[in-house]
Amino acid sequence: MMIEPLPVKSGLERYKKQALELLKAYRAGDRRTMYVIRQLHPRLRGRYHTNDRNKVSDAEIRRAKVSLADAQAIVARWHQFESWQALKKHVAQVGRKDSLVLPFELAVEAIIAGDVPALKRLLRAHPELAGARSTREHQATLLHYVGANAVEGYRQKTPKNAVKVAEVLLKAGAEVDADLDYGSMRDVYPERAGSTTLGMVATSCHPAAGGCANRAARHPAGLWRGRGWHSGKMESAGRRAAQRSRHSRGASG
Repeated sequence: MMIEPLPVKSGLERYKKQALELLKAYRAGDRRTMYVIRQLHPRLRGRYHTNDRNKVSDAEIRRAKVSLADAQAIVARWHQFESWQALKKHVAQVGRKDSLVLPFELAVEAIIAGDVPALKRLLRAHPELAGARSTREHQATLLHYVGANAVEGYRQKTPKNAVKVAEVLLKAGAEVDADLDYGSMRDVYPERAGSTTLGMVATSCHPAAGGCANRAARHPAGLWRGRGWHSGKMESAGRRAAQRSRHSRGASG
């Protein structure tokens, strides 16, 4: 069983159903389910969703067992929430009219779809969205989603008009140098801190595949400098990110 993305307005019952289906698939011995459990189980050794988990054996998983609470935690983590409680809080906020959570999630959907008119409408109705952060564990801004990296995997998409999307966000007041926050998870994933959008673009395969990072590959800050969207901090982060990416490709080749 593979966990699937759910619509933005999904109620908690749909997430509970995913947890029950995951538990059923685990008990049936489904191999794909074992992979998800290996990566996201809350009681296995190593940091979840990292290479730490690659050496965890099926026998270790069976010894740890998978309870309903574990399955719920796995579902929450797959959707990029630190815990089931964090997911429940998010779902509750989505249903509140005085909360920015639903507009933020709808704006993310507009960004990854390249729906500029929808994004502009949301920013006009909620100007504070430009500086708002996700309720998910990475606490990304909307601009970070343009980087198609370090956010929820199913949302790492780069539309053909990604540069225009970024322009709309920056004109609305998005902070060009904003880092991923990670909140309480900073101590668990120190290497993920300090990620600006440019650094994320430079190390993600999605902008390149979408035809939006050709110049960034040669000089990452160049893609943004021509439009006045840069600072010293941003250029430095972009150069470091691109250097790490080149070294990684060289090592793997």
